[in-house]
Amino acid sequence: MRFAHAVLAGLTAVGVAVGCAAQPTGPWQKPGVDEQTLSREAASCRSAAQTEALRRYPYSGGPAGLGAGGAVAMQQSDAANRSAVEAARFNACMLAKGYSRS
Repeated sequence: MRFAHAVLAGLTAVGVAVGCAAQPTGPWQKPGVDEQTLSREAASCRSAAQTEALRRYPYSGGPAGLGAGGAVAMQQSDAANRSAVEAARFNACMLAKGYSRS
């Protein structure tokens, strides 16, 4: 069981790295928007993204009986999943508000 969780955590980390590599990395841009508006809208998207990521992958010790190694692997997997969900939701929110990246 521990091995399966470690493999899952490793595959999740690879998936996150591959997914991030394919995304444009320039600054968010929208014609006619000043820095204050961009900051406010980015903060709103970040907050919503964090809330959704925590809803999907809440902090926990994992199922009973995993042992210390299994609990660590599960926490690492959850952290990677939270990070991926948060990034995807943030990007989707910014795109929905009309922003783009170059």
